[in-house]
Amino acid sequence: MAAIASAVVLVRSLARNDASPKSATLTATPATLTSVFHDAPGGSTIVLSGGTYGTFRGGKKQPPVSLEAAPGAHVTLAIDFSPAVGVHVSGVTVTSAQIAGQSRHIRISNSRFSGATVIRADKLVNADIVLSRNTHRDINVCATCLEGRIDVTGQANGPSGVVIENSTFGPGGNADGVQTGGYGVQILNNEFTGIHESAGVHTDAIQLYGSRATRIEGNWIHDTSSGIMAADGADHEVIENNVIAPGGYPFAISIRSDNGSIIRNNTLPDGKCAWNLACGIVALGTTPGKSEGSGTSVVGNILSEVSLTGGATGEQDYNLIAHGPLAGAHDRAGVPTYTAGHQPDTLAGYTLAVGSPGRRTAQDGNDRGRRDATR
Repeated sequence: MAAIASAVVLVRSLARNDASPKSATLTATPATLTSVFHDAPGGSTIVLSGGTYGTFRGGKKQPPVSLEAAPGAHVTLAIDFSPAVGVHVSGVTVTSAQIAGQSRHIRISNSRFSGATVIRADKLVNADIVLSRNTHRDINVCATCLEGRIDVTGQANGPSGVVIENSTFGPGGNADGVQTGGYGVQILNNEFTGIHESAGVHTDAIQLYGSRATRIEGNWIHDTSSGIMAADGADHEVIENNVIAPGGYPFAISIRSDNGSIIRNNTLPDGKCAWNLACGIVALGTTPGKSEGSGTSVVGNILSEVSLTGGATGEQDYNLIAHGPLAGAHDRAGVPTYTAGHQPDTLAGYTLAVGSPGRRTAQDGNDRGRRDATR
């Protein structure tokens, strides 16, 4: 009996010694954040008091540790995760951000960015890097900056796992909304507005620059210098279910030297644009010194025309076309009627009205153009 009792005591002692630290809700100030984060068990939440925190470099936590501003507190910090693992940041002002190395399970949400973000994706594969419900306004290109408010550079041997979603880019500033040269970046359900070129800087809402397998879906681009630009080539990108009305610039989507991208079920409103051209043009061409664009699929869109230059080729069908030639067997000429009139000022307003050309006549029996136009 004595031996059994001793064994029970030993087991209980080992259980106490081996128990993992439990998650907790902690508090931090600018002076204590580094040490509080270092000691925080995985799964903890650190509530930040108001103040300027300098550069936060994170660390490695599993499950992730969350940092969030205290109610009513104004928290300002720069982020340099080079690398970091398992860090969530919410409700702060981010003066600049860099995510690099083998970073994983990073989320920055519900925050205001006052400076640029660079994601160096050369070591990121399915890394679960999510930027969600943030604002990126009044950001200009500087002498040492890259061109995007969010700029994804570099590629590894698989999709990066970078997601940029449910955020607002603009108004104000001449930096691109998002520029990506990454692999498999997802740009989902964002609004780009009031982004215009100035000081000799060419500005795009979204620029693809050496990227591949990008997914651009559910975005609303309006009142911008241009829409989606890929002047230096594109590779199996998917541009789907967006409303793109950049304003005076006629080319809502411009892709050169493409390889097999899909442009599907977008609404590119017609109108009068620069150089006596219509708005809402999909322009497919070829970049000097690069291969001719080929394999592009332009299907189920509402647009003014599809322009092919420089030997570029592609498939075209089921589009509702205001002005250009009907190259596809199921292309139709016509101008849509939206539920909110000729020039809707909300994304939902671009839903096709009952009886509109293009309604219930797409390749799958649904509407041509963007569907489910709500956010």
